[in-house]
Amino acid sequence: GNCKRKDVMPRLWVHESMRVFHDRLISIEDKDSYKKMCSELVKKNFPGAPDYDELFVSRNIIFGDFMVMGLDLEERVYEEVLDMSKMIRIMEEYLEEYNFSSTNAMNLVFFMDAAEHTTRIARILRQPRGNAMLVGVG
Repeated sequence: GNCKRKDVMPRLWVHESMRVFHDRLISIEDKDSYKKMCSELVKKNFPGAPDYDELFVSRNIIFGDFMVMGLDLEERVYEEVLDMSKMIRIMEEYLEEYNFSSTNAMNLVFFMDAAEHTTRIARILRQPRGNAMLVGVG
């Protein structure tokens, strides 16, 4: 793929580095330190890039290739998700499609945290030999 706009590149870099490093951290202190370091690297390497608040406070930076339904894998575009409510609606449509075609229907609620985790899982599963171990309480 290619990044057609200069202003998207710092956010794409932040998103990918967060998925590779930040998602593996456990403590809040480590996660906060990583965000601070990431913001400093963006400021240093991307002139005119967003600051810490623009990267981590005022918005969620999410990229994915699932925003247009019905496309083959080769046709999908890895793009920034700008409308979170649209993203959740699309996830609900995917779930409805799954439930229609499966004998094991899932009743899920895509609140923001669950939707963010779903985007992470989708990113992992799209990679060659992608796999993840999900651990939760419940």
